[in-house]
Amino acid sequence: MRALLLDAFNKDIRVINPDGLQDYYSLLNCSSVDVISKNISDKRFNLIFDNEAELLETHRPSAIDDCGQVVLFNNLIITGESNLEGNLSDLTDKEIEYIKKYIHIVRTSKYPCGCLLLCHVG
Repeated sequence: MRALLLDAFNKDIRVINPDGLQDYYSLLNCSSVDVISKNISDKRFNLIFDNEAELLETHRPSAIDDCGQVVLFNNLIITGESNLEGNLSDLTDKEIEYIKKYIHIVRTSKYPCGCLLLCHVG
């Protein structure tokens, strides 16, 4: 599956081809993942994330909503919407470019060097 990885710790974005749960664990550096369907601005995508990231001592925000509230932490895998069978779908080149328009480095008092954030998630 062709997806996009937002690496919150290394401030990196790259196209990846994960092949199932073990790849998700490795890419997200975790042992428990969840998948949610969310809009990025006005288009819908699936986000795979560490559902225990917020509980860790060292976590970084990785997605914010339209009001600037953090909605997800640590690395994210972004895929296309689920198909009729419920399987995650590949991202197209056009979708990857669309998503990249909403990824920005945002500086805060807690992170003066900035965090790589997926913005307008709702």
